[in-house]
Order: sequence, then C-alpha cells, then structure tokens
Amino acid sequence: MQVFKKFCALAVASLLIGCRSSSVTTNGEVYEHISDIDEASFETPSSFRVGVLLPLSGDAARYGQGLKQAALMALEDMNNDNLILQFYDTQSSPEGAEEAAENAIRQKAQMIIGPLTGTSVRAISDETKARGIPVVAFSTDSGALQSQVYTLGLLVEEQVNRIIGYAAAKGRRNFALLVPDNSTGIAAAQAAVKTTAGSDAKVIKIAFYSPKSTDFSEVIRQMSDYERRSAGINKEKNRLKALAQKGDTEAAKALRRLAAKDTAMNGYNLFVKQNIYVFNERTLFDPARLLLVFGTLPPMNCLELAEQTGRRIVLTWKNSLEPAGVRATDRVGVVALCEGKMYSPLWLDKAVSYRQEQRVAVELEGLPAGTVHLYCFFVSADGTAYSPGSYLCIHLKSDV
Repeated sequence: MQVFKKFCALAVASLLIGCRSSSVTTNGEVYEHISDIDEASFETPSSFRVGVLLPLSGDAARYGQGLKQAALMALEDMNNDNLILQFYDTQSSPEGAEEAAENAIRQKAQMIIGPLTGTSVRAISDETKARGIPVVAFSTDSGALQSQVYTLGLLVEEQVNRIIGYAAAKGRRNFALLVPDNSTGIAAAQAAVKTTAGSDAKVIKIAFYSPKSTDFSEVIRQMSDYERRSAGINKEKNRLKALAQKGDTEAAKALRRLAAKDTAMNGYNLFVKQNIYVFNERTLFDPARLLLVFGTLPPMNCLELAEQTGRRIVLTWKNSLEPAGVRATDRVGVVALCEGKMYSPLWLDKAVSYRQEQRVAVELEGLPAGTVHLYCFFVSADGTAYSPGSYLCIHLKSDV
C-alpha cells in the first residue's frame, strides 16, 4: 500500500508537468493503457516519458516485480493523458542499473524513477546529472542523494531516529543493532550512535551480516552472548530439577517458568511459554486455552459441531472475506486429546478437507468414551505454514 501511494504521488507530480494520458512500455515499445497492452500506441508532442529502473531479474527480482505491479496499478488508477512509463531491468546490480539508465536516456526518458539501492543510484547519477535528468530513487541511502537525485522513501537515518526515539520513550535504554554489511547498514549504525550520543540511551553492540545471508542464527548467537548465558541458565535448571525430583512443587513451577525463558526459542521452549498457565503440578487443567498450533495463516473462524452420529462428526467453519481462491487449498488438520490421556495427542489424519469446503467429516473410531478435546487448524499446501488452532469440546458415548 505504501508503494502504491508513492506511485500515486508520482501521478500527481506528472499532472503538475502537464501530462494527460497514461501508457506503459517495456524495452522501449510503447503501449496505450494497460488493458490494450498488445496494441501499439502513438505519442503526442506533450507526451512525458518516465524511465522506471527496477530489478526485474536477479537476487532482488521479487522486490522489483512488486514495485512494477504497484506502478501499473497507479498508472491505471490515475487515468491521465500523455504519461508514458518505460520499464528497464537493472538485473539487481549497479552495472545493470547503469546499462538500464543508458537505455532509458537513449529512448528519451525525461525523468527516472529508481533504481532500488544506493550503489545502483551512484552508478547512474553522473550520467543523469550530465543530461539534466531528475532521478527519484527508492534508495534510503542518504549518501547516494545529490543534486537532481531524490528519494521516495524515508532515509535510513530518519528511520533509526524514529525507532530509537519511540523505544526510548517506552523506557528502553540499551540498544543492539543487527544490520547488513553494506552502506545501508553502516549508515544505520552511524545514525544509532549519533542519535543516542548525549543521552542516557546507548548502543551496546553492533553486528553485521552478509546482505545475501538467509540464516542469521550464528551471528545472533554471537551477538547475544548465547553460550555464556545458556550456561548460567542450564546450571539453574539442573539445580531446580534436582529439587523438583525430591517433591519440591515450587521448584517445579520455577523450572517450567525458566524453560519458557530459555535463551534460544526452540519448539519446546515456545510450547512451554505459550502454555505455562494451563498446566498445574499434576495435569493440564484448562484444555480450552491450550495452544497446540501457532502460525500466521488465517484461522478457522466460527468452528462448530454441525453433526454427530456415533463416532462420526462433521465440523463446519466460515471463511473470512478474502478474494476468491485465496488460501483455498489450505488443508484441514485435527488433533484430539482424550480425557485421561491428556499427554497423548492424536493426529486424526483421515480427516481430509480444504479451507474452501468449509466442512470436514472426522472419524473418531478407536477413541474411548468420554470427553474429547479437538484442536482444528489449517496447513498450507506445502506443509510449511499453519494457522492458529480453534478449540472444540465434544462427548463420545460408549458403544455398548
């Protein structure tokens, strides 16, 4: 949405320079309007060409493609005359950006939007400045800005100042930074040190990571002094465990609380942290509050028991107001906990259904008579994402 608004701001600026129609081009070929993209259009003397430099391939392609779609949406929405957008691929590199800018200039771009990074902006600025072509970049690197080079985003320094200012207002005084090992990261680190200088807030640690890295676990372990802190926690755990084994209930409580505050959040720690208040010394006493599944997918809304015939039940739910087809293929998952066997969850894998169906039939054969606690959720098609669980309690009668 923010990107969309920025492109709308561009549309307003285009109005100010007298543009009246909108068209889109790729690789220098001009097309009238998005809906007529297969039909070549014509230029008028008042046409205003804007070269849009984006990483449409390479490491940053997903960002570039997203920005391109936002530009097309803004172009369609403004519906004004004589504005022509020409898209050029920077190939996610400064060299690609330089080549893209040369192509845009050769094809008579009167203004350039992009590129995405500070290094790419620096690569094109000498040529655009020499030609008198203004550049409105997506970069937040203040070092890349100069005469006729502007930015659409908040500068790194502005972002850091606001974040630290807000955190300090909430009583936070010590700050640690994990930033990319590039000009943006250096600018962020410098801004943080400058912002905290002369105040009771301070930057206590700065760690840099490779911009191409996808695994931050090791640098975070080093940054958080994990080994030393975990050694202290493990020592306290062993002490409490020895007391708990001798029947000390207070030590058992303290041990569970400590598990929830471990220095690294593995699956066990996360489960304990989320569920520490639904267990007592002996058992799970509040099944309705038990969180078996955590996730970011949309949940199973308004879960109800629609039908129960013997050991067969039908559950229904309502989907949220999303566009048709969104998350339609998420699979249904059902886990059961039976009274008396509260530490033995059963995955009812024969319950096959999908979000779009809004109902699932569940066979409960083999489950004992009595109270059964059901935890229902959605799983993405590739099995990597989950929704929060929804709870339902039912009672099974004896077969006799």
